[in-house]
Amino acid sequence: MNKLFSRCGAAVLFITVPLFGIGTTFLNVPFTPRQLALGSAALMGDPSLFRLNPALVVQERTATQVYFGYNGWFGDAAGHSVVVVEPMFGGTVAVGLRSLSISGLELRTGRPTDEPVANFISSGTAAEVSWGRRNGTIQWGGTARWLRMESYVYASSGIAFDVGAAASLMEGRFSVGTALRNAGSMNSFKEASPALPTTLSVSAVFRPFRADNSVGFLTSASADFSKRNGTVVRLGGEASVGDFVVYAGMSGAKEVTSFSGGAAFRARILTISYAFQLASHNLGMPHLMQIQITLP
Repeated sequence: MNKLFSRCGAAVLFITVPLFGIGTTFLNVPFTPRQLALGSAALMGDPSLFRLNPALVVQERTATQVYFGYNGWFGDAAGHSVVVVEPMFGGTVAVGLRSLSISGLELRTGRPTDEPVANFISSGTAAEVSWGRRNGTIQWGGTARWLRMESYVYASSGIAFDVGAAASLMEGRFSVGTALRNAGSMNSFKEASPALPTTLSVSAVFRPFRADNSVGFLTSASADFSKRNGTVVRLGGEASVGDFVVYAGMSGAKEVTSFSGGAAFRARILTISYAFQLASHNLGMPHLMQIQITLP
């Protein structure tokens, strides 16, 4: 008897892939506002972006940093993230935990009925450790990630790895970066093993002003290449005046074009940031929030 999962709007994240692939796409979902708007693997100086490129985990100023994030994604999916960054082992270490889930999914049979066979939650969780260091103008790093996906009575676990490098040029005004993300494997989920969204990313960032100026501006460009999503191109910009930052970006793929915007405000040890996205598929407007605490 053919069994189908159904819920209006949930298809974008979990339902459009075969049953054995449910949940792997959560690894490509942004969990920081800056990642949503800019999505660049060359944004050196922001350790919270280590999920784009593990080389970015390297801190410009050594300190303990804690990041708390909330993600209201498409299809009523909700995500949470926490990351702790600490100088350690001759470089910088980040330990992170993130999850994304959809609740209220329905299990139905091929025969129409008023009530579903069952209601359930589909979720993905990742626990990760990243380490990176700087040698001159070059940063490099790696991430090891444990994954678990659950849907109805089925579950799958696996391991994924990221490697990446970034280089600062022109006295810090121009940077380039590249990363290979989510290379690994999963255990069997129902009848087959889910495929991880392995992605190769290349990026460049240009800053016309020095970082120590009270007014700053940068532009970024990046391209992601993967078997699942093809080529995704992103363009973004960021402007800052004192402790206030505004950013915006756009991304284009074969079938979807999206626009993102956001802002951040810094107050001593606390930074609060927010971003949203509008996409051509009209499946809703994601909202991301992050609180960063920097301890001396």
